[in-house]
Amino acid sequence: MTWRSIANGDWDAQLIVPAARHIVANVARPIVLALCNEMMSKDFVQACGGFRRYDPECPAAYKAMYWHVQKVFAREGVTHKQVIWSWNTMNVLLDAPARNESKSRKLAYGEEDWDEWYVGDENVSWVGINAFSADVRGNNWVTLRQLYEPFYRWVAPKSVQPFFHAFGTAEWYGDHTRKKAWYEELPSLLGPNGAFPRVRVATIYPEMKYDPQTSEESIAGFKWAANSPG
Repeated sequence: MTWRSIANGDWDAQLIVPAARHIVANVARPIVLALCNEMMSKDFVQACGGFRRYDPECPAAYKAMYWHVQKVFAREGVTHKQVIWSWNTMNVLLDAPARNESKSRKLAYGEEDWDEWYVGDENVSWVGINAFSADVRGNNWVTLRQLYEPFYRWVAPKSVQPFFHAFGTAEWYGDHTRKKAWYEELPSLLGPNGAFPRVRVATIYPEMKYDPQTSEESIAGFKWAANSPG
């Protein structure tokens, strides 16, 4: 199964139409549907078919797939009351070795990459990003604001709902106060008076080293942020 084969309708009868009809018959409240979350990551390299994932064919095929699924869903009667279309990308700190696959690529994901893969404001309601700070020893550590500022600068002018799809940080090796302070930055960023006022949803990734419960200090910082006004 490749993005291009889905876009060409090869999987309509077997997968796309049954999925749409299942939603129409069974979904009573809207679900947020992200087709191929982190679409530019190594997890989807086979979806590009015989092309390297930094070949222009990959984002072109991804977008064609996305638009085709939307068209089939609409034809089968799926409405916005049942599906909220979402587009979720990834940040600079993920998948670092793969960014060197092509000498012609930048060494970071950013606005140019997101533009290349973006399906258009008219085709999506929520636009999010998965962004993570620091490995288990605190390498690549950045603050929450540093982590999200490039994405927010890119998404804020769009007529969509921006959100933090999944985020977190590891502990700073030997210093649990760093993760505590990282969470305590949230109230200054979110909400109508924050640095990122258009963001209305932020979801913690609750697994492995990114779990908020990796230390008592981290728990305290997260609880303080979650219970702050606004």
